[in-house]
Amino acid sequence: MTQQSPPDPFSDQSFIGPAPPESSAPRDSSVFRIFRNSGWLLGGKTVGALLSLVYLALITHSLGPAGFGTFALIFSFAQLISGLVAFQTWQIIIRFGTPHVLEKRHDRFAQLVLLCLAFDFASFIVGAVIMGIGTFALGAYYGWTSNFSWFVLSFNLVILIASRATAAGILRVHDNYRDAALGDTLVPVIRFVGILAAVAWTPTLTNFLIVWAVSEIVPTLLMWFMIIRTVRMPLRQQSVKRLGQYYRDCPGIGRFAAFSNIGSSMRLANQQLVVVIVGLYTGATAAGFFRLGHQLGQVLARIADGFGFVLFTEYNRISHAEGDDAVRSLVAKTIRVAGIGALILTAILIFAGKAILINVFGADFAPAYPLVVLLGGAAALQVAAVALEPVLLSRGQAGQTLIANALGAGALLILIPFLLAKYGAVGAAAAVLIATIITTAWLVKVYIAPQKD
Repeated sequence: MTQQSPPDPFSDQSFIGPAPPESSAPRDSSVFRIFRNSGWLLGGKTVGALLSLVYLALITHSLGPAGFGTFALIFSFAQLISGLVAFQTWQIIIRFGTPHVLEKRHDRFAQLVLLCLAFDFASFIVGAVIMGIGTFALGAYYGWTSNFSWFVLSFNLVILIASRATAAGILRVHDNYRDAALGDTLVPVIRFVGILAAVAWTPTLTNFLIVWAVSEIVPTLLMWFMIIRTVRMPLRQQSVKRLGQYYRDCPGIGRFAAFSNIGSSMRLANQQLVVVIVGLYTGATAAGFFRLGHQLGQVLARIADGFGFVLFTEYNRISHAEGDDAVRSLVAKTIRVAGIGALILTAILIFAGKAILINVFGADFAPAYPLVVLLGGAAALQVAAVALEPVLLSRGQAGQTLIANALGAGALLILIPFLLAKYGAVGAAAAVLIATIITTAWLVKVYIAPQKD
């Protein structure tokens, strides 16, 4: 028999941060909220995309193709492992925390956050073990010194612990996109300033990696500081001993967490894993070319990701308050806008991609142009389909997004050995494009004819 909780058991000082205004229920239209919240996120993403071109140009000119390839390989490996072990806790918080926030069940929301922090801790332990083994294996393969291998491991652990998923979920579910965007904006700003200082001082690989580590950990700390100041959440009143009961009282959370984790891990196969594979098979220089091609293709795709974060939150809000018809109307409008952005992205990369490579990054990087076109095509598909995965997740079809990503990852694993062996990095980029087409086609199929997980 379920025991009823006593009324209002928490005092004001037991909450983290001040209480929000009592009139915090959403009153704006969905479209207005999307554009308002997208403005904060897209501002940060746009700044990041533009600054990334500048500081990557400084790095490529300082390190050259081989040095930049080693830098890209190390960072891609760190992102790969951290992404593989991490749960998408921001999705969990929005999917299961939206009703708690709208109905002001602050204690229940705090229990959900504590559960997500437990997921984060487990991810860190597993990731640290994998990174330790993998880092020294890479060091032996590439002939790194023992000191440099230990330095790379330290860098990898910082990237692992600097996850902002839980903090981002808390801020977004409370409609606090301004503070969430501040964290995203700080990453490229810190990198830009840090790279300028490193170039002026000593432009070495280790100094560039230090800048990258600082740019990841500082925004994470800032976002948690914002949460402590602004979010009403009785976290100190919760106990780890209650997590098992909360987990049982929240049907589907384990399945959703597993599906979102596996799905995001499979998406990494289209990104960081391929960089590592290319580096192992063809050398660090080719890995650098591939990473640069991916980075240029992702300039607008990263902006679309910010829009997708807003959509996922808003779809959950609309579904809870207005029903599926309102969600479908919003998705149709989103797809039209995203499709135009995808066409613009493709045209820019095809007609101006080579000129950008030569004029911004140097003539030595001109061989990356075919990679830019192929990986840019994959990014354009991500932009066009930005609305599909959030709406499937919001209506509980995480299993279908998992299938979509599994099909893409499976195609990638099948194609890469043949295409990489025959065409090198260009073949790997073609495999990524084909895998993205397969993933997007499945998402479209499921959205048009919804299926039960």
